[in-house]
Amino acid sequence: MKIKDYVFNENKEKNVGNAERIFSFVAGVWLFSKAFSGRNKLLKALLGSALVYRAGTGHCALYKAMGVDGTATHNRVVVDTDVIVNKPREEVYAYWRKLENLPLFMKHLQSVRELSDTHSVWTAKLPGMGTVEWKSEITSDVPNESIKWKSMPDSQIDNTGLVRFVNAGDLGTQIRVVMSYDAPAGNLGAGVCNLLTPALERLIRQDIKRFKEIMETGQLPMA
Repeated sequence: MKIKDYVFNENKEKNVGNAERIFSFVAGVWLFSKAFSGRNKLLKALLGSALVYRAGTGHCALYKAMGVDGTATHNRVVVDTDVIVNKPREEVYAYWRKLENLPLFMKHLQSVRELSDTHSVWTAKLPGMGTVEWKSEITSDVPNESIKWKSMPDSQIDNTGLVRFVNAGDLGTQIRVVMSYDAPAGNLGAGVCNLLTPALERLIRQDIKRFKEIMETGQLPMA
């Protein structure tokens, strides 16, 4: 039997995507190779066999118990949050529009490097995905009202974002942020992505609260 026939065995109920199956097969074989030396030989052998089984059948008992289908092709995390900042709309917009400011309060972003007025390179550390980098383009920019961006084609990850700046009268400015991260099909099972959604939502909501603190105090948060 060829390796590809084993990895993509069609006889079992599948709930693991092909990319995850290949990864499981490689990781399982690697663990088996390590099971003949060093510590925890039995554990390595058991984990290796479980991963190879997962790869061969395309079936994960944990996914089944959770009602997860890891073969889904769309793996998107969407976060929608808002906050009121006690500063004029023009000032809030100007700070956000300088994209290199974003990592100062968005802790999941490691850096944003502006290449031009509309193009930039983003580097982020995302839960379950590790460090990823992509080029982004501002597709709409209405001064003091909204900024919209998206990742360029063939990026390592698909990212889109929209931030709106709304005059809140004596309260200052309401900003509403919608961001999505969409891994290319197969890189993350939909089930895995569902598990990561709460973590990423929490991160981004904390980021927006830090933005409010920076704008209102003029100081970077301590943590």
